[in-house]
Amino acid sequence: MKGIQTVIDNLGVSKIEARLDTDSEVKPYVHDRSFEIITVEQCSAANTIEKLLNKNLNPLIDMLRERKGLSKFPGTNVSLSSYVLLLAQQSSNNNRNFSLNQQYNVVSVLLKAKESLGQNGIKMARNKLSNFMEQYGGKGGYAGKILQSDSFMELWSTIVKLQDTGKSYSQDNAEDLKLNNPKLEKLEFVLKEHFERAKACNESSRAIVFSQFRESVEEIVGVLRKSAPLIQATKFVGQGSGTSIEDSSTPTTKRTTTSKVAGMNQKEQQQVIRDFRDGKHNVLVCTCE
Repeated sequence: MKGIQTVIDNLGVSKIEARLDTDSEVKPYVHDRSFEIITVEQCSAANTIEKLLNKNLNPLIDMLRERKGLSKFPGTNVSLSSYVLLLAQQSSNNNRNFSLNQQYNVVSVLLKAKESLGQNGIKMARNKLSNFMEQYGGKGGYAGKILQSDSFMELWSTIVKLQDTGKSYSQDNAEDLKLNNPKLEKLEFVLKEHFERAKACNESSRAIVFSQFRESVEEIVGVLRKSAPLIQATKFVGQGSGTSIEDSSTPTTKRTTTSKVAGMNQKEQQQVIRDFRDGKHNVLVCTCE
């Protein structure tokens, strides 16, 4: 709500009207839609990493509970999300308690890594942890102490061992990407099946894939391009400059590699839309980021 109010204030909006797709003014223009939820099991490597993340998280969450940091948000440690944690931090009466806020922040980082693991695969989880290490590695304080703990070092060494980030986002390492993120393999299968059916019926078709993060868009495009010419995939992302992705192999060393997932300017975006409409690309992989 705070974000929505900011938009309203910045635009000087004085009146808001809302319409649902079932309203009489909108309904004539809404196409029929069907929904199918496909559940994909995590790979064994992701399961291993998730267990180690929980091993790090559980004592920290228990400590928050002991300090009444989650008193208004009952539930299990496993069900705790980064969003609920944010609400708990915002509603806490201890906003000036520096040590408690440090605990909130560390737990938030680990929860977001865990969520990224389930949603976007091992590489995204590793990026979250790598950013955490870059910010606090070699420093004192609560976060620095966590980074030096045996349980975090075990987590990081395992994620490095199970996932190789030395290769670029391309079809050359598509099999590695699918191995570490079964969602990519399932997406490729569904789209190949769709376009093969359309080809057999001599029909033209398009597909749009939405993902939350720009890095995952690059991964998806890299995997799908392996199925060309049946699948002609391209990205469509925001105009932001992108996020630097750096990495290291140990919690105590500085990062050594940097890559940047660039945004697209308006001219590039318009060209992609024209190419998509004209059939040069039949899959658009998008993000709101």
